[in-house]
Amino acid sequence: MKKQIIRIMSLVLTLAMVLTLGACGSKGASSDVEGGAILDFEDEKGDGFTVDSDQPHGADADIVSQIGTGVTITEDDKVDLSSDDPFANIPKRLRGSTVVFACWGDEGHDKYKKVYQEFTKKTGIKVQIRNVDQNTYLATVAQQIAAGNSPDVLVDCYNFANQIEILQPMQNLIDINDPFWDQNIIKISTIKGNTYEVSSNKSCWQGHQFILYNKKLFATNSITSPGEYYSRGQWTYENALKCMREITKISGNYGGVIMPDLIAASLGTPIVSYDTTKAQFVNNISSANVLAGYQFYATIKEEKIWETGMWYTHFNNGNVGLYDGDVYSAKFNGRFSTFEDSALAAVPMPTSYQGKPTKQVGLYRAYGIAKNAKNPSGAAYFLRWFLDYSKYEEAGVKVFKNDSLKDFYYNTYVPLIEKEGINYSFYQTATAYLNEDSNTFIHVDDSGKDQITGLLDSKKNKIDGAVDALNAKLK
Repeated sequence: MKKQIIRIMSLVLTLAMVLTLGACGSKGASSDVEGGAILDFEDEKGDGFTVDSDQPHGADADIVSQIGTGVTITEDDKVDLSSDDPFANIPKRLRGSTVVFACWGDEGHDKYKKVYQEFTKKTGIKVQIRNVDQNTYLATVAQQIAAGNSPDVLVDCYNFANQIEILQPMQNLIDINDPFWDQNIIKISTIKGNTYEVSSNKSCWQGHQFILYNKKLFATNSITSPGEYYSRGQWTYENALKCMREITKISGNYGGVIMPDLIAASLGTPIVSYDTTKAQFVNNISSANVLAGYQFYATIKEEKIWETGMWYTHFNNGNVGLYDGDVYSAKFNGRFSTFEDSALAAVPMPTSYQGKPTKQVGLYRAYGIAKNAKNPSGAAYFLRWFLDYSKYEEAGVKVFKNDSLKDFYYNTYVPLIEKEGINYSFYQTATAYLNEDSNTFIHVDDSGKDQITGLLDSKKNKIDGAVDALNAKLK
């Protein structure tokens, strides 16, 4: 049964990684409009940079079962990151060593080269970017590990239930209680006392969701913007809908969209949630909050405010009012990379719906140490550097499209979630298992809200099956 599940996941991953780029960034060494050009590290050798050009591709995920425990972290590997300057006293054994980072695009962008170079200058630890096709990331990395060519650092975009099979615990490597690490991610990725992945709210690599809007479009047409509603303490889902309706009245423009599961998650119960106390996924598709989220979305469709399939191109053309997005969407190379820099603004997700307070929403993104990693200690230092945005500023790297987006994220959004908390959705994890597009799996047409209850009921058994299979991986 385990091998059968792995085979299924190998097929699932191919579609899922393409369909859920909202939290993941762009794939491969491509130069598509959304992702930007990826640094060809082979042409940029020196200063600690190399590229692994001999990568296996298309590995059968059954290889996971051949890897074994793959634990290489020992007491000797533990690193102390507690000082004011965690990089001041790098052990001599690590100087000249290399950290291999397997990623599929965004982290390997040309612009981040300076950040990695500064890390090498400070620590003496070199960085090797190993570009892996996003579509087959899990299967390819599994084959590398089995072949004795394991990377050190892995990126995980909402997929930790599957990725746990090729990760090793980190609690004996770093102090996971250090406040630098995002404790929400620590809780989620801790299974039976073992912590497999980390992230940080000080980084620019989170799956946090918020609302991006066309500031210029609202101002030009004298329409109250999301930012104005937020500053007045009136940023509700009702007023978000009002914004979309008013933009829709403008000929040739679309109001915008907030996807239904994000609304449900902000209310407290996304379609699939994760119980950290039991280390279990939970199917909430029959909950009142999921129904409310889909009724909101059905209203958008019924009133012709939004059409499935429009997505990013229309926003980049200046024709959309607001859009639910994430940190990647706010970056220089993100989904709105061709949009006018100064016109892009952001606010948190709305803070209430139907009189009920709501929280901010996240999709899971984290980083871990691969099984059979050759340099786990160096990897720990690298993650501590890589997940600290101050290192990007010190290197002169401007990550966000404009300063107001950076200020919004670090001075408004992060303090808000640290104060009030954040609700994570794992709906995409389930649809990935089902080999379904998360945006259209529960397809809402233009016929209105009356269809929603039956539509949700029709998907319950499939979500149950996915949740059961994912939970089996965590036992």
